[in-house]
Amino acid sequence: LVALQGPQAAEILKEALASEVNLDKLYFGNAVYADLKLADGSKTHPVLISRGGYTGEDGFEISFNGKLYPALESTTPAVESLLKIAGPERLQLAGLGARDSLRLEAGMCLYGNDLDDTTTPVEAG
Repeated sequence: LVALQGPQAAEILKEALASEVNLDKLYFGNAVYADLKLADGSKTHPVLISRGGYTGEDGFEISFNGKLYPALESTTPAVESLLKIAGPERLQLAGLGARDSLRLEAGMCLYGNDLDDTTTPVEAG
């Protein structure tokens, strides 16, 4: 899974798509299968692109089928291609620590971390 989040996520993803997908009609919580362009001119195996995320920003989650295609052989070239298409001024890699900071700022709780079975709805906010 690769999350592409932030105000320029849709613009970057549109540039990276090898398939005709209208991202303006891909509403939050919906998903579509598509192909991504790779830097060498080829395209990825079909990936599942869903609109959503866990940062409080608009964005997409790109799921790679690791059972059919080796994860590193399909994910790494796709991420490298996204980075090349967007350039360092529009896209940077970030880890779970950054995601956690953004979700906390957006008020999005994580079960087992911010709340658990003993947390009441009032306590959860």
